[in-house]
Amino acid sequence: MRDADGVDTALGVAADARAAVEADDDPGGMMAFPEGKQSYSAASARLWLGGQDGASLAESDADHAVRLYEQDPPEQRRIGELNLARLDLATAAAPCPPFPAAKSGDPT
Repeated sequence: MRDADGVDTALGVAADARAAVEADDDPGGMMAFPEGKQSYSAASARLWLGGQDGASLAESDADHAVRLYEQDPPEQRRIGELNLARLDLATAAAPCPPFPAAKSGDPT
């Protein structure tokens, strides 16, 4: 928990996996994991890291997610995910993100 290096490693693995996909995402639909969702998930993970560095990276990821979701035609937009990305964007941009960085050894 709150392992910045682990988060960076996992996000890198996810980016590499996306780059390796050569065909349409099967089965698609609700099971699809579009790039916007990947960016939104990265933002959420970085917010939970706490601290200003995590918030800054989360803001960039959330902004990217919002822009991707807004590019989709209205009838194909994932409204719930778009709004969660907007919430992460607002949280990350707040002067004092609500998730303070955990101290070493702090289980909370």
